[in-house]
Amino acid sequence: MVDTGIRFVMAKRASSYQLTTNFDREASNWIWSFGWRSMFSRIGEVIFGKWDNLVVGAFMGTAVLGNYTMAYRLALTGSQLTQQPIAVISHSTYASAQAEKENLQLALEKAVYWLFRGAVLFALLVWFAGAETTVFLYSAKWTLAGASFKNMFVFVALLPLLTHLKVFLIGSDNINRQLKSQAVQILSFFPLLILAAYREDLVAVSWALNASSIATM
Repeated sequence: MVDTGIRFVMAKRASSYQLTTNFDREASNWIWSFGWRSMFSRIGEVIFGKWDNLVVGAFMGTAVLGNYTMAYRLALTGSQLTQQPIAVISHSTYASAQAEKENLQLALEKAVYWLFRGAVLFALLVWFAGAETTVFLYSAKWTLAGASFKNMFVFVALLPLLTHLKVFLIGSDNINRQLKSQAVQILSFFPLLILAAYREDLVAVSWALNASSIATM
């Protein structure tokens, strides 16, 4: 609360914008409509990101959960190095060109062109050297994490594209499509995840991630 208060005061002092008492009902309705849908999108992200930890820990134990968490964090590296650095710029670009179909298409094509090639490169590195690199960096006790990470290569390849498409859909005012895509992701992941965890097969959990990524695309 203190941090937020200080940021607000400093931002207000730095900005020339002055708050007014006027109430715009149309703008308020738009903000509310967009806001609750964004909230559900964020809730879906949290559920997707936490449910697998809960299931793996419950069925397979905390030791295996540690290996899975390590593998999952390594799998996020590709997206963090490719998609995340351009996320803010791409979102503002799509938002500013919502009604310009040709510009939206051009921006998406240019972004996906490089994201796809970078993601495929990361996926190949993960498949051919992911397990060995994990053991080399973290020691042999993380061998299971290395095997899980290696088998996440499809997830590694598709995650930057899926994340960027989410930014595209939200920025271009198609958040309803984003919510439908997120529902497909969750509904395709959960049954496969529970089955893989019940069989106590961590590699199968990795392939559940891969399958949900393919279904979402």
